[in-house]
Amino acid sequence: MFLYRLKKYYKFEYWPFYILYLPFTPLYLYFSLKNRSLLYFTAANPGIHYGGLFDYSKSAINQKVPFPFQLKEIQSLATAEFPIIAKPDQGERGKNVHVVQKKEDLDKIQFQGKIFYQEYDDSPLEFGVFYSKIPKKRGEIISITAKRFLTFYGDGKTSLEQFIYKDEKAFLSRHRLLQKYKNQLNLILQPDEKLVIEEVGNHNRGTTFLDGNNYFSKALEKNIDFVAQQIPGFYYGRFDVKTSSVKAFKKGVFKVIEINGVNSEPTHIYDPSYSISQAFREIYKHLKLQENIAHSHLKDGFKTPNFWTFVRDLYFHLLRK
Repeated sequence: MFLYRLKKYYKFEYWPFYILYLPFTPLYLYFSLKNRSLLYFTAANPGIHYGGLFDYSKSAINQKVPFPFQLKEIQSLATAEFPIIAKPDQGERGKNVHVVQKKEDLDKIQFQGKIFYQEYDDSPLEFGVFYSKIPKKRGEIISITAKRFLTFYGDGKTSLEQFIYKDEKAFLSRHRLLQKYKNQLNLILQPDEKLVIEEVGNHNRGTTFLDGNNYFSKALEKNIDFVAQQIPGFYYGRFDVKTSSVKAFKKGVFKVIEINGVNSEPTHIYDPSYSISQAFREIYKHLKLQENIAHSHLKDGFKTPNFWTFVRDLYFHLLRK
């Protein structure tokens, strides 16, 4: 358990966002000088509030996702079929995302601001697909993340509570998991049984991220590009999608859970096999593409937001977190 605590410090997967990206400050300043704006990155997605850095509506973007790729927004809880997904409309990084099993459970959830209710897709596989499009060129997939959900596998001996303390990912989320499963901690599964104990595919919630670039296909890229083009002013970001199988995924059959803008990370870097130098190379590649897209839009006349308005909004955003 001591080693698990220690890993929070030496495994970059567990570092705070601002620590991991701190070495890229000189690159950010260079791009800012080149584009004559500290907010140049907002031009990467000119149709999304602040480029999709914060305070942009997930509901508004979801409405643009075409059938059959859309997970429908639930307009009335009275007629909703549970389970459903409940999350902040302007949330990020998997925070306060809940799989709500029954209507009565909604009373246990506390949100600030507008709540986005979405139908739940129980497909077994989830991927993060990073997309970019240089203006006037065809969009492309630049990286793929495969996700392995935190799962309790039975052995006929280990209880759920013991598993939470034995497994690295579960241990680092133990406070939330012990509360979530407080009435099932003595559960023992047989060797042929398993229980997904975290259904939200975020590495802050125990999901293991893996390099999934080998799952790339032209059919997948074509459909991702098609969906992206239905969202006005979207050129750079990550699709989180669910699908029934690897075969279906490669055929471009998926449902969009949500789409993130310039705040997106190339999450495949959190694959346990990646070194910090590999991660930095991938981050640089993605940030360079982001700047290329933004630079093109700025040359075409896009105006970045007022800096002090941005600072004010960011301040209030951080206060709400």
